[in-house]
Amino acid sequence: MEFNCDDSTYTGSALETYGNEFQRSMEIAKLVLPTGDMLKKFVMDVGFVDVEVHYFKQPLGTWPKDPNMKKIGQIMEVVIGTGLEVYPHTAARTTPIRLSRLIPAIETSIAKHC
Repeated sequence: MEFNCDDSTYTGSALETYGNEFQRSMEIAKLVLPTGDMLKKFVMDVGFVDVEVHYFKQPLGTWPKDPNMKKIGQIMEVVIGTGLEVYPHTAARTTPIRLSRLIPAIETSIAKHC
């Protein structure tokens, strides 16, 4: 999983801190979020051929001006918002308080930038 922002506001943000903590929790739980290349290998290993990986921007808030991207961002804002606190805790089977404190800042960041 890779987060980024078109306007370079991701670096140093609460969302970056969250992403790092999420990655750490996945490592603790010995879980891996598959990349496009990993998924390609999985399907090719079972016999699919001519497999292509395509990457797309996926906004996490309603900031895009394009109506279709705005709608996607609106849906993703809800999806991300309902799972921000749960995902890392479930993966690592821990409940670090510092992540809970990040949630309002992350939600603000998503709504404005990502």
